[in-house]
Amino acid sequence: MRRVPIQLLTPASHELVEKGPELRRRFLDQGLFHVEHDYHRLVGDYVRAMKQRNAALRDGESRLAATFEGVLAASGTAIQQLRARYLQSLQDRVGRCLEELGADFDVRLELRSGWGGGELEVALKAQRARDLKLGFTSVGPHRAEVKMSSGERAASRMLSRGQQKLLVYALGFAQLELIEEVGGEQPLLLVDDLGAELDRQRVDAVLRWLLEREIQVFVASLEAPVTGLEAVRVFHVEQGRVNLS
Repeated sequence: MRRVPIQLLTPASHELVEKGPELRRRFLDQGLFHVEHDYHRLVGDYVRAMKQRNAALRDGESRLAATFEGVLAASGTAIQQLRARYLQSLQDRVGRCLEELGADFDVRLELRSGWGGGELEVALKAQRARDLKLGFTSVGPHRAEVKMSSGERAASRMLSRGQQKLLVYALGFAQLELIEEVGGEQPLLLVDDLGAELDRQRVDAVLRWLLEREIQVFVASLEAPVTGLEAVRVFHVEQGRVNLS
């Protein structure tokens, strides 16, 4: 993953907007893995401590569970701070990418920590009795949420399927830029079924964005693109045969 960073956009990528918080957390973590090289260690520390606390909670060992809360709080707070900083950098670029792609809407990104407010260690202590009944840790960055809003409503309710796909493209492109600029690595971009849910004008805008940047990209499409054909190599697959043009 470190040697070949991959940014993947598919017809199902709109689920990043429509579905629950896990996909959005995963999206943030993917970018942070390449941009903050200490992030992987922090997540490892957090996950190990949470598994140990959860095991103690399931066994009804309140005192043992408490011994893991210091590590959970330290690594969890650091994860939250890095996510918040990364999301702000992402927000700045997403707005610009949407404008370049000809979007007629704007989007606001907001990170919710997963434990309300205050210090995480205090929240863990306050929830310990409840967590003993549940058998797992109920607060922390593993419960974080990235809220996407357009206007005064959630983006999933406000935007059409085509607009959601354009938003996902803007998010992917913004993350690609951050990985290259901040992380110092050049990602490989894979785009599957480019024309799905997008009209010709939006497809051309996406292709122009790609052609203006020195990145390696593979695009799969049911129709031949119109813009920039002279600058790309086309592999045409028909009935199992590959033709190069």
